[in-house]
Amino acid sequence: MSLEDEMHHEAARLDSELKQIDAQLKKLHDKIFNLLTVREKKEHDLKALKDSFDSTSYIDAETERLLQDAMKGKQKARL
Repeated sequence: MSLEDEMHHEAARLDSELKQIDAQLKKLHDKIFNLLTVREKKEHDLKALKDSFDSTSYIDAETERLLQDAMKGKQKARL
């Protein structure tokens, strides 16, 4: 094989490797994009869930306060 043929063969091999790398990079890019999308949705869901617990805690605390006030009112009425 002549030097020129070897150079063409090497160029074709490198070109093929670059195409494979590009394909792998595209797959990784798509995977990263999908993971970021899923992560964003899960963060949103987590925030909504935490906000729900926080508001539930507030409601529970408010209900407890109202019950205590009502109990104090009944105790005062007995006196």
